[in-house]
Formats: sequence, structure tokens, C-alpha cells
Amino acid sequence: MNNILQSIKICDSHLHLGDFTYEQFSPPEQELLCHKNYFCCSSAHSLEELQNQKKLFDKNQKNIFLTFGIFPKNLNEQNLSLLNSLLQKKEICAIGEMGFDFSLSHTEQTQKKQEEFFLQQLELATKYNVPIIIHQVKALENIFKFSKNLSKVPAVIFHAFNENFNDASSLLKKDINCFFSFGKNILTPTKKIAENLKNLPSQKILLETDFTLSKKNKNNSLTDIISIYQ
Repeated sequence: MNNILQSIKICDSHLHLGDFTYEQFSPPEQELLCHKNYFCCSSAHSLEELQNQKKLFDKNQKNIFLTFGIFPKNLNEQNLSLLNSLLQKKEICAIGEMGFDFSLSHTEQTQKKQEEFFLQQLELATKYNVPIIIHQVKALENIFKFSKNLSKVPAVIFHAFNENFNDASSLLKKDINCFFSFGKNILTPTKKIAENLKNLPSQKILLETDFTLSKKNKNNSLTDIISIYQ
């Protein structure tokens, strides 16, 4: 691991360090977290996750970037107020993950509520001039629906992008400063992912693990980002 990190900088564009305390990581993961050539963007959905993130941030202030967003399945006004406060205090560098999830029990009412919170977070991103990280499941039409709003945000990261290259290309043509993030699925890529990796501009491609506590129990590791880079 050291040999790889000595030669290149590695950035995990999306994971959830707030699920952990430092002591819960394995020795190789602790080594990675504190390495000068390791960078990551850690997203939180709750106050507890945010507090855990900050403890890890204290160990590596230069290389861990913190974000907070209102997940589409966890919409409440309290989190919106917390988000505004975090942005005012400059305690986070981006909003996310946020977006749409129409995978389960999707109704017209749930769609409307997700749209309301999406727009409120976009307004905050524009006001504070910060990027956003988008979670999108079965809701690509909604992304295009709000493309004008998205074009006002400094950067838009599509976490775990799983659409085809034509969709990615269309988003770029909407004057949205898009970045497309891919995870372990590139190790056994589908045709869609392969086409994206082949055809998207390299500066628009990010890599991630989406590492969380639940995935740690399925033989996933923080160090998976190295395999993804390789």
C-alpha cells in the first residue's frame, strides 16, 4: 500500500466515515486515513455521524473533507436548520449527499417532498457557493427537470453514477459543472460503466468506495479505493 501511495495521490470522493470511531478501523485503514497522499470526502446524514467525522478530521485536517446533506429518505426541517448553520460556520465544504430516491414506496406526495428539500438545498449551495453531491435512484428525469438550478451550483458530483454515456453527455451540455463518480463496480464493469469510463473526459471522472459501517461487515475495506485506482 505504501508503494502506491508514495507514487500517486488517491482520493475517495464519497464515503461515510461518521459511522466509525478511529479505533474501529483496522491498522491498514488507520494508516491510510493518516497518509499524506490519501484524500477523501466524507458525507454525514445525522448529527452523530457529523460528530464522529469531526473526531477523525482532527487526526488529518488537511486531507479529510467534510460534507453534510439531507438524504431523500431522511427529510426533516431540523436537518435543514443544521445544514444552514454548518454552512454559515464553514464547517463543511459541500452539501451531500442529497437528491432523489424513487426505489421504494414512491408516491406523488413523496416526490413533491423530495423536490422541495432538493430545491432548498440547491438554494443554500448557490448562496454559500459550495458543491453538491447527488444521490439519484430511478429519478434521472428529475435531475434534468432542475438542470437550470443545477447550473448555478459551482460543482455537481453524481455519486455512484449508473446511467449511460448519453445521459452523462446530456448533463454536461446543460452547462452543469458535472463530475461522475464510480466505485467498485468498475472492477467488473457493465457496458454502461465501460462506455462512461472510455468516453467521459478524464477530468470529469472521480472514484469512490461509498464505505459505510454496514458494508464493513461484507468484506469491504477503506483500502478498497487502492484496488479501484489500480
